[in-house]
Amino acid sequence: GTLGVGIYLRFRPNPWYNYFICHHKGHAAAQARLLKVLIQTRSRLSVFIDSDDLQELDTLFDIVKCKLEHLLVYLTRETLSRPWCAGEIVTAFNSGRVKVTAIRTPSFVPPTEDQMKSLDTYLDLSSCNLAEYNIANEAVAAAFNQLTGPETKCIQLPATSLGSRKFDLLAGQVLSGATGP
Repeated sequence: GTLGVGIYLRFRPNPWYNYFICHHKGHAAAQARLLKVLIQTRSRLSVFIDSDDLQELDTLFDIVKCKLEHLLVYLTRETLSRPWCAGEIVTAFNSGRVKVTAIRTPSFVPPTEDQMKSLDTYLDLSSCNLAEYNIANEAVAAAFNQLTGPETKCIQLPATSLGSRKFDLLAGQVLSGATGP
């Protein structure tokens, strides 16, 4: 028992993150940071947000693949158009071990069928070309379909509460594993 835990902790990647909040900085930076603080305060679990903790963007996908337990995808209107978010989602699903939960805000609209067929124009590739990281558009389309499909846990951002109470409820749902209404 104790020896097994010691060996596990010795060889687990460090740092290790229980949660990574994938989000669009322009639409949800403050909300993601508030959710991070609430999860950490309630649970003492580690939460990664790239704008707080990342030294180099090139290591971002490695963190998702090797140093993460659970990816929370905070879906606003443009989250899926961001190539870094798309790459994080693909990497999490392809890992075979990272849990993924979608958090849908009222502004989220999934990509249309036409947008899915032309991801080169849907994704804003001005800051990152996913092909440089061996992530093909087909993998992005498959990950987006999986993320928005019934097999992925989804939490609706509570619409009935206002202000920080809304995020307090959301943090509780994340930590309890609930899927919400």
